[in-house]
Amino acid sequence: MKIGVIGGGSIGLLFSHYLSAKHSLTLLARRKDQAFQINEKGITLIHDGTSTTICNISATVMSDALSSQDIIIIAVKQYNLSTLLPILNSIPPEIPLIFLQNGLAHIEQIDRLNQKTIIVGTVEHGCQKITDATVKHNGFGKTLLAPYRGDIEHIRWLISDFKDTFPFLIHGDWKEVLFRKLIINAVINPLTSILKVENGGLIENPYYLHLMMSILEELLPLVPMLNEEKMKADILKICENTKENRSSMLKDIDAGRKTEIDAILGYAIELGKKRQHSMPICNVMYAMVKGKEADQGES
Repeated sequence: MKIGVIGGGSIGLLFSHYLSAKHSLTLLARRKDQAFQINEKGITLIHDGTSTTICNISATVMSDALSSQDIIIIAVKQYNLSTLLPILNSIPPEIPLIFLQNGLAHIEQIDRLNQKTIIVGTVEHGCQKITDATVKHNGFGKTLLAPYRGDIEHIRWLISDFKDTFPFLIHGDWKEVLFRKLIINAVINPLTSILKVENGGLIENPYYLHLMMSILEELLPLVPMLNEEKMKADILKICENTKENRSSMLKDIDAGRKTEIDAILGYAIELGKKRQHSMPICNVMYAMVKGKEADQGES
């Protein structure tokens, strides 16, 4: 099968490396120099102290290559989606699209697309982009997929082909999938970016752990469909499995880039306002991250 991956960040590189082991893969990057490096060197994965390079990956900038893919995975930040929508609307509507964004702010955007099959997903792997052609796999997890529009059967082959090496799981309710990840990200990402700790630091320090659970208690009333004890267990497990990983929000703050705080915690806070649910700790965390953005000129 021909798989297109849009986005040359850590998630795009990670997925491209694993999926290219069994299928023809084209990575569509924003910059020509990154595409050149990948075409020259392949993509190197670092995991458990071992480096593996796969060279059978074709890289290019956004081009007509999209229309020849059997499936397209969109792995860019939520705030970059708006520039992609006209391009995605120009490709054949029969090509399934998989969106791997944090939060739920992108749902209104993708709803305007013409595609017959749209899948949304969440990624629980921990990874870090080292160079334009190197990614470090810090924590092994899974990718959860749910149909937003159309039939999940169109990507069933993707799930069966990688069940042992890079697992995908299917869930029937896209809202539950995305809200679950929203809560997880809203609990972990702002805290790590403010405290400047890796994910594991949140469970190793009892004061950080208490603060993390307090944030979770504020967020859970927004999503009654989620079980409190299971969410606590899931968050602890994710922090343990990705203990060496620096959250994407922490990496963005350290690099002086815009974060996804509005799509994650900002979305949750707005939902709380609509439901007249007080969220004092979340409001403080949101203001602290926005303050860091403002200091860096990203307000």
